[in-house]
Amino acid sequence: QVLDDREVSAWGRLQSALPLGGSLLRAGGEFETARYRTRYLDPSVGGLNSEGQAHRTKLALHTGIQRVLTPGVRLHAGVRYDAVLPSEQTDGGASPSFQEWSPRVALNVAYSRRPSRAGNLFVSWTRAFKAPTLDQLFDPRNIPTGEPGQSFNISNADLKPQRSSAFEVGAYQRIPLGGSGGFAELSAAVYRQDLEDEIDFDVRTYSYGNIQKSRHTGVEAGVRAVLVNGLELIHSATHTRATPRSSPNEEHQLKNIPESAFVTSALIGLSRSEQMTLTHRATGGVYLDDENTEKLEGSSLMDAGLTWRIGRIEASMSARNVFDTENESFGFLLFDPFQGANVRMVHPGPGRSLDLRITVLSR
Repeated sequence: QVLDDREVSAWGRLQSALPLGGSLLRAGGEFETARYRTRYLDPSVGGLNSEGQAHRTKLALHTGIQRVLTPGVRLHAGVRYDAVLPSEQTDGGASPSFQEWSPRVALNVAYSRRPSRAGNLFVSWTRAFKAPTLDQLFDPRNIPTGEPGQSFNISNADLKPQRSSAFEVGAYQRIPLGGSGGFAELSAAVYRQDLEDEIDFDVRTYSYGNIQKSRHTGVEAGVRAVLVNGLELIHSATHTRATPRSSPNEEHQLKNIPESAFVTSALIGLSRSEQMTLTHRATGGVYLDDENTEKLEGSSLMDAGLTWRIGRIEASMSARNVFDTENESFGFLLFDPFQGANVRMVHPGPGRSLDLRITVLSR
């Protein structure tokens, strides 16, 4: 089947900061509305196989406080409220509602306070949630079973959000580069994240479900180097080990989660008001099954962006997957009774996309 996805969305954000008795209070909100249309086409005859439409509204409110406890020691605390309201635009279509509070606490200790060689240690704890996607809730694709006139659908409108609790420890160090004013920033962090009600493909029902608990441990490292005026290089690397906590495959990597990911960007200042960004994203392969017997190849994609500013107006245009490289984002194995074996069911990754944003700066 050939997938044709269309999306139209609008997004906005408002944020403010206020000094309050030796502390800094921040508060703000976000709003997004989006409309989707998904169609599956039969490439053999060019006809329509199935189609669906959905709408999603997101509302978020957040507040946080930053306070200096002692010289070099800062406390950050905050909470965020999210409401996600997806709906299927059909007669009698499902309209679930997801709402959640997400607290965060962090402590930052400056072990070096010299501006040219600043160094910090930090520790943080966060609770968060992730709502199911519209594909997981309302994907209209009908998959033939092999029996005449019979098919099944893998989406599940009764999905619950997956919730997580994360603990992270890391460090940051700034290093001067020669006498030209250039500098480098090095960062590294180790984290552990426990997930509940994790959304995954359930082979018992051949649909998505909240079927397991898992633990994600990993290391993140990055470097940002400002070499000369108008040229900045950024590189980050992530290694993740994600294993289930409620299945016989506790030593295996969870399917559809890459163990490694790398992002490299170059920021080039074309003028005082214009900047170009080039980014390369490389992702390692992912397994299609819990037993780790079948694997998808990784992807290598290029992005580009251009930002320009006129007074208080800032406009940006970005293109993801500039070369429209074919890639596979996730998949799973299904048993085919005609072949008597498991076959791959793979979801294609996004092709080329363009994004245009206009921001009005308050000052």
